[in-house]
Amino acid sequence: MIQLTTYNFEFGVHNVDINLDKKFIQKIKKIKLPKHKFNKNNFNEKTDVELMNFLDLNLKPYFKEVAKKLNKEEYNLINCWVQKYEKTNFHDCHTHILTDYSFILYIECSEKSSPTIFYNPLYPYVDLSRLEIKPSSGKLLVFNGCIPHMVPPNEDNKRLIVSGNIAFQ
Repeated sequence: MIQLTTYNFEFGVHNVDINLDKKFIQKIKKIKLPKHKFNKNNFNEKTDVELMNFLDLNLKPYFKEVAKKLNKEEYNLINCWVQKYEKTNFHDCHTHILTDYSFILYIECSEKSSPTIFYNPLYPYVDLSRLEIKPSSGKLLVFNGCIPHMVPPNEDNKRLIVSGNIAFQ
């Protein structure tokens, strides 16, 4: 008789819903976003220290909760940016910093806003599974930066997010 042992491991996408206050939303909406190839964003701009501090102040309890879930004690925001998706805007499949985590905070969206689609690591070479998450205002996702993800062409002019990278220690 053959004794077969199987070890499974997974990459999680941590989700928490936050009640965003109007000041928070207005602060994000005021940020100027240059038009890039896929959408409007300030990814390549100089690090917005004020935005980093604002996010750290407002999202600290949520990042601390994820840290606890990951058996880590601290976190450090590495960078962040804002992205606005108008009709037909999208974001190709990509990964972030492979050794750290990333986050997406949906600021504004509608029923027609495109989902974020996560794929298994090694996608597109190995296509085993995918997870589609529909955006809703105040939804915060934290995930390992090596998880490939993308946004298909958007169907409205509302999809606004803050995204970034975070290290847990």
